[in-house]
Amino acid sequence: MAPATGGLLGDQQKPTPTNPDTLFQSGVTYLKEKKYREAEEAFRKVSELEPANLRGDLGLAEVYMTQNRPDDAIQFLQASAKKNPTRLDYHASIGNLAMRAAKYELAIQEYLFVLNRIDKYSQAAGDLYLRIGDAYRRKGDLDFAVIFLRQAKELLPKNVQVLGTLALALEASGRKEEAAREYTSALDSDPNNPGALNNLAFLLSENGGDLDTALQCAQRARELQPDSPNIADTLGWVYVKKNMTDQAITILREAVKGIPGRSSPHYHLAMALNQKGDRSGAIAELNSALQNNPRKDEEQQIIGLLQKIGKPD
Repeated sequence: MAPATGGLLGDQQKPTPTNPDTLFQSGVTYLKEKKYREAEEAFRKVSELEPANLRGDLGLAEVYMTQNRPDDAIQFLQASAKKNPTRLDYHASIGNLAMRAAKYELAIQEYLFVLNRIDKYSQAAGDLYLRIGDAYRRKGDLDFAVIFLRQAKELLPKNVQVLGTLALALEASGRKEEAAREYTSALDSDPNNPGALNNLAFLLSENGGDLDTALQCAQRARELQPDSPNIADTLGWVYVKKNMTDQAITILREAVKGIPGRSSPHYHLAMALNQKGDRSGAIAELNSALQNNPRKDEEQQIIGLLQKIGKPD
């Protein structure tokens, strides 16, 4: 009689899938379930079955990144790149991981490696100029950031991400009017881009711009992303600037809850409460703002207002 194939023994000997798509989806599922060993095994098998496809190696790198092991992820892809010296996609992927790990010098190095080996006038080059410019912006080299982002704009003149990132770099370097023009250009390309709407509204409200335009932008951003605490903070700040105090207090309380650990919503709420005449509430929010690591310029504003309203009449 032939041996039975069911039962416990049969269950334990289920064949390992050999279809790369099936294995890849298994790896993704294991990763979501935090079954890291199983995810790693699945992605390794994908890499073995389809060595010309990068997705298995990227899956493995993602396993390490999810476990907060960025160095292991980067080193793994670097080793793979050495085995595949003609594959530029490995270097671009290392750059992407380095950006996520805030290793901006490495990201710039890898993106430049790719950029120097492709058509400098292609859309792919425009994307690399964007990535390099953003890396420089994040590491604080704003002059280089603007140079590379302007190159990206030359190649991708209507790309909202390029225009918005260039605006951020210009704003950070104190070139507020130029930044406002770039945000406006971004909105010309995509009138319903919540990031550009929010950033333009905040820039106008902070720098003596048209508050009616700032309010329109902030309200539209709020309509598009009603659950965003950052947009709520911007809209509340515009309300403060327009002396719409009750609306400001309501929405800024929402922002404070939605962005724990940030000083600005507390400071903005303090300003609104002070407008309302609630001195004790304003003082409490100012003290909370100081406890949340404000920027140097904002810290000075907080201390100045605290000294002013903390004094008895």
